[in-house]
Amino acid sequence: MVPKRLAAIDDDPKICAFIKKVAEGLGYSVFTTSNGEEFLSEIQHAKPTLALLDYAMPTENCAEILRAIGNQGTRSPIVLMSSIDARILRVAQRLGENSGLKMAGILHKPILLNDLKVLLGNVDTTEEPSGKEMREAIDKRELVLHFQPIVHLNGSKPWKIHYLEALVRWQHPTLGLLQPDTFLPVVEREGLFWKLTHIVLSMALEHLKEWHKENLTPPVAINLPAQMLTDLSFPDEIAEIVNAYGIESHHLFLEVTETGAMEDAVRALDVLTRFRLKGFALSMDDFGTGYSSLLQLYRMPFSQLKIDRSFIQDAGSDEEARAIVRASTDLAHNLELTVCAEGVENAAALQFLTELGVDTAQGYYICRPAPADKLAEIMLKWQDDPNLLGSGPIN
Repeated sequence: MVPKRLAAIDDDPKICAFIKKVAEGLGYSVFTTSNGEEFLSEIQHAKPTLALLDYAMPTENCAEILRAIGNQGTRSPIVLMSSIDARILRVAQRLGENSGLKMAGILHKPILLNDLKVLLGNVDTTEEPSGKEMREAIDKRELVLHFQPIVHLNGSKPWKIHYLEALVRWQHPTLGLLQPDTFLPVVEREGLFWKLTHIVLSMALEHLKEWHKENLTPPVAINLPAQMLTDLSFPDEIAEIVNAYGIESHHLFLEVTETGAMEDAVRALDVLTRFRLKGFALSMDDFGTGYSSLLQLYRMPFSQLKIDRSFIQDAGSDEEARAIVRASTDLAHNLELTVCAEGVENAAALQFLTELGVDTAQGYYICRPAPADKLAEIMLKWQDDPNLLGSGPIN
């Protein structure tokens, strides 16, 4: 575990003092300043585990600070602090993401003590593994899959499982279960996406075979790396692996991020079309976070759009988020695509999505990701009592 280090910039000394006191009480070493150059220097040299940025300082250009942090290539999560309009903050978050930053949320002012404690308590201080460690983890099959159900929203209970999304984790021999944010940057940097995809696909197919023996037949979705969407042989390679396990292609959903599909739209169109011709269902993941044109979206052979969780999490109360979800749903249905909402975490969001006519949903409110054996237990119980999946969160 790396030491917990916090860097914060705010023009109000009282806020800096408040943050410092709370963070030090939770074991952080803390640096605070009201000067942009000092803040940038601290991030570059100390590499804090978390950085807080007041986005409405009268003496500093905060947009330029975000760009400068991005140019440093930092992996420190960035949290924006402000009392300004939520729309401006969403634009600022997008600016940070476009600069390659890991944007970790927003602290609304006045900052509440509990909100700050929760934020600081959720920071992952696991040290990033080396490329050698990552290769060994893949070769030794230390990676495991958890599965999260995606359920139909038919306006009434009980729900029905549409498919399961396979989510990779690393069962580290000494650090325990690691989330993908800890190791996916290493996978990308070391060019290990094909090896990772191969092992994830193989594990998913192994679980599918076991579930089929128990008469549990929901399809499984895996995420395809954007880097592979320019390889015309990729669909044949995936199909060969699936056939080797005796699994039919319609039991596999393939999810591609919106930005990944549009990086080389012409090439991706060719690759994705080949997947569809082989019988695989295709889902555009994280819809709303990229810049796909309507023409490209119309041309791409997707069967489903997954609306990004950043909009769904606020859909229960935020009218702008509702408008985006409503427009995305209408667009998808007019293109004869189904709609999945990811990140459903409360009853208000679920009710809104159901009334809107969103086809499927996933999220902690419905069911948290679980290991394969636990998921099989949940599915078997649900077969005996279908109302289990329609009565709130299950785990």
